[in-house]
Amino acid sequence: MRRISMIAIIVGIAAVAASLAAADEPTDRLAPVTALDPDRLLEVSQQAIGRAVGNHRLIGATGERIALNELRGRPLVISLIYTSCTHVCPMITQRVRKSVEEAQRMMGPDR
Repeated sequence: MRRISMIAIIVGIAAVAASLAAADEPTDRLAPVTALDPDRLLEVSQQAIGRAVGNHRLIGATGERIALNELRGRPLVISLIYTSCTHVCPMITQRVRKSVEEAQRMMGPDR
């Protein structure tokens, strides 16, 4: 079960990273991900690390509108989940929450 949830986390993060990375890169630089191959998804997600994304606008948990450029230069974690997801999403959200808490403990809450 732990391996399945870890693969689900990697797949989810890789999918988000790949879509965000693809937004700023020409399509010929990133090969499309056509199957859920964990090794390939990890490779694509690693390519996205440190790259700037476009100024996407999101709606926060409390309804506030957030433009990504307002957060530039600060650590950022985005967890895109479906509110009707009852199987894997709560576990992913819990793990992300714990990771954010640990990062705040290490870097300070204002970072």
